[in-house]
Amino acid sequence: MRNKHLDLNYLIKLEALLLERGPTRAAERLHLTQPAVSNALAELRGHFGDALLIRRGRGLALTPFAEGLLRPLQAALSQMRSVLVARPDMDPASSGWEFGVMTCDYIASVFLTKAVRRLAAVGSNVTIAHVPASESEQFERGEADVLILPARGHSSVGDSQCVLFSEPVAYIASTRNRTAACLSQEEFLSKPRVVPSDKLLAGFEPEGVATAPAMTLPLLAIPSCVAATDYLAAVPQGLAAMFEKVLPLRRVRVFGGDTMISYLMHWRRETADHPVERWFIDEMQKAGAELDGDGAAEVDVRSYRSTPSRAPLTLPRRTDIEIRTTACGAM
Repeated sequence: MRNKHLDLNYLIKLEALLLERGPTRAAERLHLTQPAVSNALAELRGHFGDALLIRRGRGLALTPFAEGLLRPLQAALSQMRSVLVARPDMDPASSGWEFGVMTCDYIASVFLTKAVRRLAAVGSNVTIAHVPASESEQFERGEADVLILPARGHSSVGDSQCVLFSEPVAYIASTRNRTAACLSQEEFLSKPRVVPSDKLLAGFEPEGVATAPAMTLPLLAIPSCVAATDYLAAVPQGLAAMFEKVLPLRRVRVFGGDTMISYLMHWRRETADHPVERWFIDEMQKAGAELDGDGAAEVDVRSYRSTPSRAPLTLPRRTDIEIRTTACGAM
C-alpha cells in the first residue's frame, strides 16, 4: 500500500525505530538487518524533513517532532492490526492472544495468580506475560498492554485507568526492635527505615518530611531485612502477612499514616480498540474486584520468581487449583 510520497509499510519500521531508539535494536525487533533499517531511517528522515533520532550522550533520543509522532502512530497501527485479526464470530476467551502486564514482582505474585485462575475458570486460552517494570516510560513505549502500579505518583500514566484493588498498609518492625508500639507519622519518618529500591513503588510510606532511608531493597526482600535489624518499613499488608508467619516481625501503629494503598491499572486508548482487548481489561477488573481488600493471603510466596523478560504464565488445565500460604524459608 502506497501514497504518492512513501510506502506505508515503512510505518512499522518507524514505530520500531521510535520505540527502540535506534536502528540496531529496531532491526532485532523486526528481524531485519541493521543496514536495511538504517536505510529506512534515512528515507523516513527525508520524508518528514526531521532527524527523528539525535545523538544524546552515548545513545540516541527522539526529536520533539518524533515524540509527537509516536502516540498517533501507535494508535493507527493498533487499528490496522485489529482489522487484520478481526473475525465475524471471534470468541475473546478462545482467541489465544498474549497480553503483556507490566508490574512489580509483588503485584505479579498477588494479582496475576488471581487473574490466571479467573481466566482458567472461564475456559480461556489467553496468555498473560509478566513484563517487569522499571520505569513508566516502558509502558508508554508500548512494551506492555496494561500497567499496574500503586496509585500515588502514577495517576497520569496512559489514557485510561481504574482502581484494580486496594489493601491496607502495614508498618512493620522486628520483634526484637524496642521501638514503641505506637508512633506518630513524624516519629516513623524520623526512624531508620528500609524502602523499596524500585522508584515505581514509592507510594507505601506516609507523606511528610522524612529522613533519608537507611537502606533500599527490592520490595520482597524488605521483611527479611526488617526482621534482622532495627529498621522499620511500610509495606503492603499482604506482604507483611506472608512473612509474619515465618519471621520475627510485629506491626507498629502509625497515627496519621496512610491506612490503605490502591493499585491502578493503566491502559492506552488503542489497547481497548479490539473486542478481545476490551474483554481482557474487563476480566482483569473482575479479578481485581475478587482480590480487593484481601491482599496476598492466598499466595504461596515461594511460587513466584521474577524474570528478566516477558514470562508467560500458562493457564492451568484444571480450574480447581489450590493456592496455599506456606513457610517461605527459601526466600
